[in-house]
Amino acid sequence: MTARDVQHRISELLDERGWSPTHLAKVVGVPTSTITDIFKRDSWSLGCVILRSN
Repeated sequence: MTARDVQHRISELLDERGWSPTHLAKVVGVPTSTITDIFKRDSWSLGCVILRSN
């Protein structure tokens, strides 16, 4: 899975749930900048992103 794949999937999930990146950040307990940085960068090292479902 590429960084673009992750960006696309997160966007899909946000749209499906009607969530903003800010809401997602609150739900997963990370700073809003963590989520928005994912979408700002064309090339970045994802490392490890873990999103848990409640």
